[in-house]
Amino acid sequence: MVMYSGSPEAQAAHGDTIAELGTAKYLGADAGLAALHDMAVLAGMYGLFGGFFQAAAMVGSAGFPTGEFTAAFLMPWLRSIIDVLPTLAEEIDSRQFEVNFSDLAGNRAGLRNIRTASRDQGVPTDLLDPLQRMFDEQAELGNGADSFTRVVSGLLGAAISERS
Repeated sequence: MVMYSGSPEAQAAHGDTIAELGTAKYLGADAGLAALHDMAVLAGMYGLFGGFFQAAAMVGSAGFPTGEFTAAFLMPWLRSIIDVLPTLAEEIDSRQFEVNFSDLAGNRAGLRNIRTASRDQGVPTDLLDPLQRMFDEQAELGNGADSFTRVVSGLLGAAISERS
C-alpha cells in the first residue's frame, strides 16, 4: 500500500504513476497526513503485538506451547473479532459511544481479571496497565455504561490539550 499526501497538483499529475506501484491512497493536501496514517497503522500493529506478547507469556508460564495456543485459540478468536472494528470506528466517529459491542464497565472488569490472572502466573501486566488506567478514568467520569470505545475521547482530549 502506498499512502501519500501533499500537493493536489502533483497528485493530479502523478497519481496514475503512483497507482502503478500498488494500492495507492491519496490522503489530501496536508503533506503530513501520509506519515500520520503510517504511524497510526503501525500503532495498531504494535497494540496487537502487545496483546499477543501478553497472551504468549500467560500460556507460556503454564508450559503451554505458544505456537499451539496461537493456532488453536488466538488466531480464530482474532479473526472473528476483527469484523467488529468498523462498528467500533462508527462509535468513535459519532462521539455517541452507544454500546453496539461491549460496554466500558464490563471491559474494565474483564481487563482487571486478565491482569489478575497474569500476575497469578507471575507475568507482569505492564502491557495492559495503561489500558486499565484509561478504562478506570472513564468509569470514574461516569461513563461505565458507554461503549468501551469511550477511551478514545480521553486520548483525543489529551492530544487536544497537548496542542493547546
